[in-house]
Amino acid sequence: MTRLTARPQLPEAANAIVMQEGAGSLTLDAVARHAGLSKGGVLYHFPTKHALLRAMVEGRLEEFEGAVEEAFKSEGEGPGGWLRAFIRASTAHPGPPRESAAPLLAAIAHDAGLLGLVQERMARWHLRGAEGVDPTRARLLQLAADGLFWSELLGLAPPTGEARDRVVKLMLELAEDAAS
Repeated sequence: MTRLTARPQLPEAANAIVMQEGAGSLTLDAVARHAGLSKGGVLYHFPTKHALLRAMVEGRLEEFEGAVEEAFKSEGEGPGGWLRAFIRASTAHPGPPRESAAPLLAAIAHDAGLLGLVQERMARWHLRGAEGVDPTRARLLQLAADGLFWSELLGLAPPTGEARDRVVKLMLELAEDAAS
């Protein structure tokens, strides 16, 4: 067991518990054990389980937004650049994106109020993706990228291999066309 002391590492310890043991095992005691801290040490940084769950959700949202911003650097500032970056970040890793989404789902399942954080961020991303492009096409492409992500996460007959590559390529082509 590694001793963790920094506040940002505690949500990661909570994420690890969800991934290794399931959402039902996520308790402040379990986070303390995983982090090599006393429960009081965890409570010092996160006075409630809700505060820890909120940090988990915010961390995953920041992680994804960082991936979009990184992809945006290669797309450039022109019309449709952020939309293409969103598609690239959403589809960057084929297969179930469990490491990112499972802890997010666990947190929201435990505290449905946290869904508002996700809704607010998604609304902002969707508005930004429509800058300089046809808003209906932008929305359709964002929904397609979201749909691919969730179908892979939940195993809802997602395309795989070459078929997946073609789907992503078409989304990017349509995003380029939407900016013309």
